[in-house]
Amino acid sequence: NKFPSTSNDNGCTPCAMLDSETCLCDTSVVEQAVYASEPPSAESVLYRLFIGVDANMFNANNEYQVTQISDNLKAYYNTTCCDEYTVFEVTDSTTQRTWLLKNIESKVLIHDQRAPTTKFSFRNPPHFNSLTRIDWSNGVSAYETEAVLDSYFYHPNMGPFLGYRLCQRFGMSNPSPEFLSRITTAFQTGLYKSGGYTFGSGNYGDLAATVAAVVLDPEATTDYLNMDPAYGSIREPLLKVLHMMRSFDLQPFEQFPYIEFDNVDESIGEGPHAFPSIFSFFLPEFATAGPIALAGLTSPEGQVMATGNIVAMMNGLFSMASIGFTHCFNGLSRRIPGDCNRLIDGDYSGASAKFEYDPPSDLDEAMHEIFLMLTAGRISDENAAIIKSQVQDVAATDYDKAIRLAQALAVSTPEFHVTGIPSTTGVARDPSPGPKTPERP
Repeated sequence: NKFPSTSNDNGCTPCAMLDSETCLCDTSVVEQAVYASEPPSAESVLYRLFIGVDANMFNANNEYQVTQISDNLKAYYNTTCCDEYTVFEVTDSTTQRTWLLKNIESKVLIHDQRAPTTKFSFRNPPHFNSLTRIDWSNGVSAYETEAVLDSYFYHPNMGPFLGYRLCQRFGMSNPSPEFLSRITTAFQTGLYKSGGYTFGSGNYGDLAATVAAVVLDPEATTDYLNMDPAYGSIREPLLKVLHMMRSFDLQPFEQFPYIEFDNVDESIGEGPHAFPSIFSFFLPEFATAGPIALAGLTSPEGQVMATGNIVAMMNGLFSMASIGFTHCFNGLSRRIPGDCNRLIDGDYSGASAKFEYDPPSDLDEAMHEIFLMLTAGRISDENAAIIKSQVQDVAATDYDKAIRLAQALAVSTPEFHVTGIPSTTGVARDPSPGPKTPERP
């Protein structure tokens, strides 16, 4: 708020007010040396110098004297170090990129129109295109775009930024700072070692090393961390649907060769190739209201877990187990010809695909296999016992129907919907008071 502006307390001072929204200032550009003596470190040079030298036109051996200031910093100068003609060769220890930087800074000075003083200044912003005439044929715009992308890629925050989001997509919504530090190190060094194996090429930004750090780190592989209520994540709606499809080998019928969804981005909150914006379906920093937000944790997938989305997804999973992949009874398939009102459990006449899963003939083995495929074996003994108690009586008369029931009940367990191990409070919920009947005279 100190710079001249019509919106701050000082107004346009020391400039002239052109209109109610604009200040008109006298400016000039000056270039001056930054370091009068050897800089203290390579990091200091990278922090303060921004004007480069064309390496193809720089002949260090013939024109300059050289001083090796440190392992990753050299100074090239004519007679003395350091003046405005000095050039520093500096290597970034993080990205291993080497720069040739002039020992000058370019400033824009704002002059006081009433006195020969200069109170305000700012760095002269770099630009590739002419400010008066843009020539699209010289490729300068491409150079500027490349420079911007490089500034993002080599920014110190790139490693933590990418690592945080990779952790969330691999089922860990709240990675610890130590975990992120190890991922960042792997991203910056391009190497990660685990179990006697080395991943990565040793180059900055190597994704093999980065992803290895995400999935092989002790925080990602230690079983007891599942007991931490802050560990894991809510699973994405679409991934849960695809998980069930793949687990039980959903196969389309001959007349319907493709699996086609029907506006699932609206019904369950997420659909294939249907991002509502460039920020995907949910934000990495989103926190579900309640205990998660109060604890300072995040649950990105919770942003699409509205009540209507949850009900639609469960209806789709239940119908897929009972009557196949269909639009009937709130299924997730596109509409196909057929009478939904005549469908009963095990009737696939209104479906475009059905499960081809062949369960073991022993019910206990089949239940174990279903729990393993849908919850990775994380289902609690209590929940497994509840499902078995419901399935056993059905299996005595109709084994296939019992398997369909087990599939539907297994996807309704909390273990299917999260990547950690859910815990219960042991306290029964208060009964809902229900709607109140209005009093009438």
